[in-house]
Amino acid sequence: MSERLRQRLLDFGWATLALLLPITSLPLAARLMGGTMVAPPATLILAVLMLAWLLPRWIKGGTLPRQSLPLLWFALAALLSWAVSYFIYLPPFRNINRLTNELSAVLSLAIGICFYLAAASLPAADGRLQKLLRWINWGGVILIAWSLAQAVAFMVNPETYPDWMQRIQEAISASGILYKKRVTGLAYEPSWLANQLNMLYLPLWLAATLRRTSAHTFRILRLPLETWLLAGGVLVLGLSFSRIGLASFLLVVAWLLLRANLWLVRWLLKRIARRWPAAAERRAVRGVLYAGLILALLLIYLGLAGGAAYGMSRLDPRMADLFSLLADKPNFNELAHGLIFGERAIFWQVGLDVFGSYPVLGVGLDHAGYFIPERLPPFGWTMAEPHKLYYQTALPNLMSLWIRLLAETGIIGFALFVSWLVVLGASAAALERSADRRLQVLGLAGQFALIALLGEGLSIDSFALPYLWLTFGLMTAATRQLSAK
Repeated sequence: MSERLRQRLLDFGWATLALLLPITSLPLAARLMGGTMVAPPATLILAVLMLAWLLPRWIKGGTLPRQSLPLLWFALAALLSWAVSYFIYLPPFRNINRLTNELSAVLSLAIGICFYLAAASLPAADGRLQKLLRWINWGGVILIAWSLAQAVAFMVNPETYPDWMQRIQEAISASGILYKKRVTGLAYEPSWLANQLNMLYLPLWLAATLRRTSAHTFRILRLPLETWLLAGGVLVLGLSFSRIGLASFLLVVAWLLLRANLWLVRWLLKRIARRWPAAAERRAVRGVLYAGLILALLLIYLGLAGGAAYGMSRLDPRMADLFSLLADKPNFNELAHGLIFGERAIFWQVGLDVFGSYPVLGVGLDHAGYFIPERLPPFGWTMAEPHKLYYQTALPNLMSLWIRLLAETGIIGFALFVSWLVVLGASAAALERSADRRLQVLGLAGQFALIALLGEGLSIDSFALPYLWLTFGLMTAATRQLSAK
């Protein structure tokens, strides 16, 4: 095979993978991969890329990115916790095949790591990284178009969707569900749509918009495609009505506001120094001025937030109910239940309880679910979600990446995973300081994804969803290009 043909096939593989990213659980892919709920069809393309491109490259002397070392150590710790778990007691749950579940959990982690390593190994210098970004954007166009079509459908008829739309959703999603008054895009459910937006698409589009650059050469009304996609993506995120998804994006917005405020404080200090140079030279005076300006901005934002909350309470009964709930001084469980995330909070408590019993290495990947029925607090059995445990055959999960890491890999696995994120954060900061705007975009996108992960990690705990892995992989590939300069 000629080198030119090989490169074309490689480009085709990456383009196909990028276009398939919005689909989180294609029914055919789920059957081919053992009927698992999380079976993105992009995984099948990834397998081909690994066998036909990445593995031969490593055999010929290719090296792993240094940013991947903490992640690989985490993988080893996860495998060690799995081995050690055979020496602890696991409560029985239905007729679950333990080995099958364990292999599925290990495979999910392997899929995530492979997505990261494949993206991190892209040779950015030959333009392939920019090509992939373009295809990711076109996949985003499809995602937004289908999501907005759903929004139009339920605005026309809130009770039901057209039959043709239902058939399409059943063909592209293992759930086949179109939610009333909530868009789900091409994903399994609305929260998964929010996850892919927050962990991949919105960070890239927001970063490109802020840096006024684009992976494309054309403009639409003088604006790059990424800016239009950012507006559409934020709208779709809102229409998903995913509380964790919206909160995660607001964390990114808060981060941007913090950076803007710090810049404003420094600018004001410089103006004061020019006006009163003698006073500004004193360290104590500078400290008081800095603290005073920060406090003033904080009070302004608190006032705006309080005013907005009061206004919403007059317009939205749910906000009024929230204030009434807070006035009653509820405990954590009551507050969580009143805010309609009680089920999640109950499962989190179980996970923390499991971690307290096995703090060093945890109970092994995908084993925390065995403990949920017996360790669920009495308050939990008053909710609808825990009662499903009596009827479901699949092992329940903790519904939080952070809690899962603690419960299943212990403090060792959790620390190694967090250290990987810290290394990625340092790489993102280095990219942002680069003179190349294209590298700055990936550095900023990496920062946004890291911040959004703080919130998204409270909602989704699957390793198989590719979005965070790809974002961090693209950023790592850009870092390798920066090091080569």
